[in-house]
Amino acid sequence: PDWAQTAMKPFNDARKAIGKAVNDYRVQNIVLLLIIINAIMMGIATFPLVKDDPELSNKFEVIDQVFLILFTIESSMQIL
Repeated sequence: PDWAQTAMKPFNDARKAIGKAVNDYRVQNIVLLLIIINAIMMGIATFPLVKDDPELSNKFEVIDQVFLILFTIESSMQIL
């Protein structure tokens, strides 16, 4: 019905804007860079230098959580 399209228009406009932003090549390149950095950090985190230092290990865990939040936001935006 026409009323449903009218009611959903703001949501659809937001979905289109979010989709356009998240699929922009610059955003995709930033996400790719973050994935590469995260992979390198995960590899470094396995070295005894990091494992044996509780303070450094904690910093790596915090940074890993930040990456998790960023990737979750990006994935959620892709689903919309």
